[in-house]
Amino acid sequence: MPLPKPRKKEDRNEFVSRCMSDDIMQKEYKDNKQRVAVCLTQFRNIEKSKGDASWDDVRKGDTLGLS
Repeated sequence: MPLPKPRKKEDRNEFVSRCMSDDIMQKEYKDNKQRVAVCLTQFRNIEKSKGDASWDDVRKGDTLGLS
């Protein structure tokens, strides 16, 4: 079963709301806390795969590949 994916220009709150109300997600993840966690993880993974790093993602000492 494919997980919902964020749409272009869909912000985190819009995506999580849509993801939480998805019929398949509600059947697969009956516990709201677990469903929220899955939706947030899906949003973060898609954002990271786009190359959108935030300062929160950067650990002290990382060079980000800049030499």
